[in-house]
Amino acid sequence: MWSVFNYANFSQQLQFINPAFSGIETKALLSTRNQWMSIDNAPQTTSFAVSSPLKNNLGVGLNVLSNSMFVQSRTIASADISYKLTISEQSEIYLGLRGGGYFYRADPLSLSTSSQLTDPSQQVQASFAPVIGAGLFWTFNNFWLSYSAPQLVKLGN
Repeated sequence: MWSVFNYANFSQQLQFINPAFSGIETKALLSTRNQWMSIDNAPQTTSFAVSSPLKNNLGVGLNVLSNSMFVQSRTIASADISYKLTISEQSEIYLGLRGGGYFYRADPLSLSTSSQLTDPSQQVQASFAPVIGAGLFWTFNNFWLSYSAPQLVKLGN
């Protein structure tokens, strides 16, 4: 599911991939990417993320990532919570959980055709699937290691 999205500026968007990264620092991100701007309904990716540390070693984050391409659109919206474990003065481990939803919509009826006939196979398709993920983020001096499972539940189809 996550592979259908374009992760431009990956280093600035670790929160989308690993929920443990949410809340490490106070951060807000809004990004958009348009391809082939002269073509109607050309690919467009928009992302929004915000995260902040809280008290008691907790951190929270909110993510929305939307990708539209011609007749298809996919959106993932999720909330993250992370917990910081201090191992030493130079080392910390963040554990994160994610919950949210994956929304899909395909509308072939939005295509223009030269025929006046209606194709009965062209129907709007829409679906929803839950998003449940987990992650680990370990820092040691100037080194970090990230591991995540952004989708622990199998999606239909």
